[in-house]
Formats: sequence, structure tokens, C-alpha cells
Amino acid sequence: MPISSNKDKTEGPSYSVVVPVYESHGSLEELVNRVHVVFQEAMRESFEIVMVDDCSPNQETWNTLRSLARDDPAVRLFRLARNFGQGGALLCGMAQARGQWIVTMDDDLQHRPEDIPILAAQKEHDVVIARFPDKQCGYWKRLSSNFKGRLDVYLLGKPRHLAASSFRLLKQRVAQDILAVRTPRPFLMAMILSATSDVVNVDVTHEARKFGKSNYSLRKSLSLLSNMIFNNSSFMLRTMSLFGFTLAGLSFLAGLWLVVRTLWLGRGALGWTSLMVVLLMSTGMIILCLGVLGEYVARLIATAESRPAYVIQERIDPAKMRE
Repeated sequence: MPISSNKDKTEGPSYSVVVPVYESHGSLEELVNRVHVVFQEAMRESFEIVMVDDCSPNQETWNTLRSLARDDPAVRLFRLARNFGQGGALLCGMAQARGQWIVTMDDDLQHRPEDIPILAAQKEHDVVIARFPDKQCGYWKRLSSNFKGRLDVYLLGKPRHLAASSFRLLKQRVAQDILAVRTPRPFLMAMILSATSDVVNVDVTHEARKFGKSNYSLRKSLSLLSNMIFNNSSFMLRTMSLFGFTLAGLSFLAGLWLVVRTLWLGRGALGWTSLMVVLLMSTGMIILCLGVLGEYVARLIATAESRPAYVIQERIDPAKMRE
């Protein structure tokens, strides 16, 4: 395996390639070799590869990573104490990255290392995100991805023309701004949009999966969706407030109609009108108050919450050993 020629340790490399890893030992050696070829032959830039094992159940994954790090000083390894999800693993890798630019990519080779120079060609922008004109995935995966893209527009304020993916290049400064956001359930696209508006797309190739199958089960997809809705937007709370206002208004109009009908037309059973007016008005006001209180609680939780997005259990870091 070729060895990278990094800059002096006080300067750090030009690029850090951050790879969250989960149950993908079959693709890791090829991924590392292809990253070496890209930076040593195509780009001729110094680099490091930061690989974060998101507590893979199969010990073979960590064993493979350790073998790669033993032969290659450019590889830095971090193993999380439990499964925090891709967002937590990415934040861990970004926090450890020393490069001026940070590339994040998946571990399954559907993101081609050979496309990194295409992202780097636009590195004057704060964030460069890969767009896949022809995604190599199943129908349901494409459908869910399109649905999530629409939600990004309405919930996060993402520009309609901007496509999201986990294959991206960020400036170190932007990464530090993202890491300053303390949340136990990170959703990286929302954090990027809160840190900068200088985000562009570049078209690259999406490869078919060569090893294993997707780790995004229905449960994980729903969990990711809930993180976007509840942790990175106030959509549900504002919906509750709107529903409360609407119901309170309808309750008031309905109560007024019942009172007018009873007084003007003399219709209605004895006591029924007053009971319905009180019930409708009180129910509407209760829901309204819950929505308002929920808005305050969400803001307080967002301010006070300090649980970590990741916990490192083990690390193999040649850069630290050389210092």
C-alpha cells in the first residue's frame, strides 16, 4: 500500500477524508487504496483518512481498520462507544480532522474517491455537495430520498435547486462552526445551512453497491426523519399552535352560533348549549396553550441540552503518536 507524504505535523494535511464506518469491512481496503491514488497521483496534495467505526457489531470491521492503520500512517481510527448513527460518526470525524478542507463520504464505494477532485475544483465555496443525476439504488430508496428532499425545502429552508448528499467538501472553518452546535441528534444538512449559505452542487457518478446491503432500515430512516423534524425545526410545534388557534377560532364561532340560535330561534335542549360552548372553548384554549408551552419548552431544551453526539471508546492515531 502506498504511503502519503503529509505536510509537517504542525501544519496538518491539506485534506481530511472523513469516513463513517458501519459493517463494511469488505470495501475498506479498496476505499483506502483508491483515496491514496487520487491524492498522490491525481491531486498531488497532502491528506489524511479519518475513519470512525460507529460501533459495528461485527468485530471484523474494527479488525480490518486496525490492519489498515498498522500499514498506513495516513489512516487515523476512532471507535465509538455505541451506535450513534451516521451524524454522530461524521461529527466525530470532523472534530478530529486536521485538514484545511474536509471531505465526507460513505464507506460502501457508492461514492467514488476519483470524484474528489471534482469537488475540490469548487473549493473556493464554503461547502460543495455531490449531486447524483443517476442514483444506483432501489425504487423505495429513491422515493424516500425525494420525499426527504422536499421536506428539507419546507422544514430547513434548503434552496429548491440544491441537492443533499453525504458526499461533500467543507472548509475547516465551516466545520468548526458546525461543531459549535451542541445537539445529541445531529442532522448535518440542517447544521450546514445554519452555518453558511455558500453551498453549491457538482454532478458526479453514483456507483452501484459492490459489498453488502444498505444499513438504512425503515427504523433508521424514520429516526433520521424524526431528527430533522423535531431537533432541527419547530414545524410540529408551530403546526400545533396553528391547530390550536384554528380550533379556538372555530370553537368561538360555533359557540356564538349556538348562543344566537338558542336566543333568536329558541331551539336547543335545556343546558345543552352552555355545555357545548364551554366544552368547545375550553378544548380549543387547552390545545392552544399546549402549543405555546411546547414552543417555549423546545427552545429551553435546545439551549440547555448538553448530551454528547458521540463518545470515543478507542482510537488509533499515528498523528498523536508522532507528536
